[in-house]
Amino acid sequence: GHDYEVGFEDDDAGGFEWFVQDVTDDTRVISGQSDQTGTDDKPIFDGLMVKVFGPDPGVKPQDEFDGVAESLWGWSIPSGTRRFTWANADGFHWEGFRGAIGWGGPHDVFGGGDPVSPANLVNVVLKLAPVTEDGTFDSNHEDVSYGYRYLRGPGEPAQPEFEPYIITEENGSYGFQDYNKSVPLSAWDVDSDPPRRLAVGYLENNAVNGLVDGKYWPGDFNEYDNVASDGPREWLWIYLDDYSTTPNPDYMKNAIDDPMPVMYWLTVNRRGNVPFADEDEFAIHPNKVNSTADVFTFTAPAVDSGGPAEVADDLSQIKVVPNPYYAFSSYEPDQFARQVRFTNLPESCSIRIFNLGGDLVRTLTKENPSTFTTWDLQTENDILVSSGMYIYVVTDNMSGAEFVGKMAVFVEIEQLDVY
Repeated sequence: GHDYEVGFEDDDAGGFEWFVQDVTDDTRVISGQSDQTGTDDKPIFDGLMVKVFGPDPGVKPQDEFDGVAESLWGWSIPSGTRRFTWANADGFHWEGFRGAIGWGGPHDVFGGGDPVSPANLVNVVLKLAPVTEDGTFDSNHEDVSYGYRYLRGPGEPAQPEFEPYIITEENGSYGFQDYNKSVPLSAWDVDSDPPRRLAVGYLENNAVNGLVDGKYWPGDFNEYDNVASDGPREWLWIYLDDYSTTPNPDYMKNAIDDPMPVMYWLTVNRRGNVPFADEDEFAIHPNKVNSTADVFTFTAPAVDSGGPAEVADDLSQIKVVPNPYYAFSSYEPDQFARQVRFTNLPESCSIRIFNLGGDLVRTLTKENPSTFTTWDLQTENDILVSSGMYIYVVTDNMSGAEFVGKMAVFVEIEQLDVY
């Protein structure tokens, strides 16, 4: 007869835990539950078990290789041709795009921090600007973006041609370098109406195999491992904040040490030495998780306590399964663990089992909200019972009502291997 709410609250890992609130009594009956897979190991309260189902936070993990519907993929190609690949780019094992696209910022991965809440993740479409095979593009194109550029390991240039693009060492490793129209794509929050353009940033790596040239242009997957410490590490970061041609001072710092609202991290490579075309688009799809904005409500049916006659009538639903017992049952985990089950039991009860001579064979007790208990077909002295008829008496400890039933047991003949 009570009203209940299932709600969600922040946990310590950037996700959500669920709880159950008895609204009628204004009491929290369950809290701190992180499992949203709907398993059966949930606590029971007021004779109820609540199961919560919800996806993991981040980019949808499915892709075309999982054999699922395209609508469940964590990425899609709204227009044009797919220009990115996970090949030699999946070493961080992100949740999306076969490991090459993930939720979270560099501070969260390398140094800890507070990632963008999974409830705030949005569907994003990247609109690619035309780029030639050698990485040249028109900075005046509408889809070329200003980007926050960071450099891993600023210092002596690993290659002489890198020197013009090492602006400063003041911000340390992974430090901010400049903010220029250097990203040949635009990122759009397509959950907004109208779509909202998003800020972007990227990393270059001052290493022998780096591609430090002051622009975002990942390498050919045939040539580079884009996750290796000595590889290009041309990584794209998509922020939750609005795009602006004016830099935000909060982003002009060390990308690892200082939290920034990075929503998606792409470690993708290019699909060979192929240019971008004007109609090319690439979409990223997140899971829509249960969050603090979601509340589920339900009302439990009131308990009809009834009088002794009603209780006795309710006990008539008690059964033994299987009955008769022929050498085994479907409840047994193996051939040595014999088991029958008494079902439709009251919460607090005792079960006395007698043979036809009136001798007490076994007493079972139950004090829990479940509706069944099991008998291992053994006596109080842990000896397997013999084949025959048995009488059982179930007593409801709350009302004193009793139910009498009978069952047949047929056990297999023991085959001795030692004489």
